Amino acid sequence: MRHNLDIQSVDILVKMYALKNVKLVAESVGKSSSAISKILSKLKMHFEDPLFIQAKNGFEPTTFMDTNIAHFELILTNFDAIQHTTFDPQTLKQDIFKIFPLFHCQSAVHNDFDLSFVGEKSENVTIDNSVNLFSCRDFLNLFNDTTNTD
Repeated sequence: MRHNLDIQSVDILVKMYALKNVKLVAESVGKSSSAISKILSKLKMHFEDPLFIQAKNGFEPTTFMDTNIAHFELILTNFDAIQHTTFDPQTLKQDIFKIFPLFHCQSAVHNDFDLSFVGEKSENVTIDNSVNLFSCRDFLNLFNDTTNTD
């Protein structure tokens, strides 16, 4: 099974499971009934299951949907939990920072970027053309020490 689903399709499945009516689902997401039918048709092909069977009082979910509805709801819950966060190095809990080899740093950051002073101020740092490892706090302190000189 190829994974080519979008969040909106998963949302349609969950709403269809709850509402059991294409028109109500369409109204709830601001689409036409035919657009919802097309999405459901693609999902039927994707999952190789009819998903819903037409009954007297709307559509009834198949065993596949009954079995997997909790997974679809979890996908939506997890998606809704995604949020932007701002990076604050002072609150970083990770103990190790990785810095690329100096020649990469110099070209990637800017040409006069110089870490040669780092080795003089911290035991946790090595300066050579390999990956350098040191704590985030050491890194921040090194830059604070050099930028705050008058």
